[in-house]
Amino acid sequence: MPHPAYTKIERQVLDARRVIGQSMPADPAAFRQELRLTAYHEAGHVAARMFTGQEANHLVSVSIIPDAGSEGHAKAERNEAIIMLETYPPPRIRTAGRSLLLTLLAGRGAEARLNPRKTKPALDLQSRLLQSQILVPLSREWDTEDTDLFHAWRAANIMRGPRKENIWRVLEQAERWTIEMLAMPPVWASVERLAGMLLERGTLTDRDEIAETCGDIAYLGMTIPKWNRRLVPTLAERTAMGWPTERLKMRTT
Repeated sequence: MPHPAYTKIERQVLDARRVIGQSMPADPAAFRQELRLTAYHEAGHVAARMFTGQEANHLVSVSIIPDAGSEGHAKAERNEAIIMLETYPPPRIRTAGRSLLLTLLAGRGAEARLNPRKTKPALDLQSRLLQSQILVPLSREWDTEDTDLFHAWRAANIMRGPRKENIWRVLEQAERWTIEMLAMPPVWASVERLAGMLLERGTLTDRDEIAETCGDIAYLGMTIPKWNRRLVPTLAERTAMGWPTERLKMRTT
């Protein structure tokens, strides 16, 4: 039987674990910390979607209730960027891929920011990345479909382009930007608010409420000059793709 001190949501998570055959926690404190990390992980994904504006309006639910495939989820009506990235024209691959990598890595990034680990520097880039804050050495996640790291690896491979840029450099840049994005006060405040709501309620399904909880970070990445250059196609690229050439008004502060 669940410990009587467990909250309603904690008992719901334990019941879900039992149904899908996961092991039961022996230590309530460790279980709560694990659940907190899951809440921040999912909140990180949502905040990154809002920040980049990539399919931000397609979210249908965010949850820390486990199922057979994961400890939690941030589900969308569609994940076009994951499915269609390799069919985009090259300029769009670059910008959409960057936004996609930010979204995919933000879950691990939020966990790392909440529970930072000290890592030893390595001589070669690949080893350093595999010991880094986000891209940790869990080979099963690189090779298992429908995990964040699998999709990140696939996106980075597509983004290499015909010149076959070093895939680890693509991932290293994405990791740096993910950490930088999450360190922005309004973004991290959104992560904390969302995580708090998930720990209280387990699942969020109201899109307007999710957006309101995220505050003013929606499309923020497109309105800050540095991030606009990273995430939005240039005027020349927009013209080449046949897109309107107007750009969003950028913030100067």
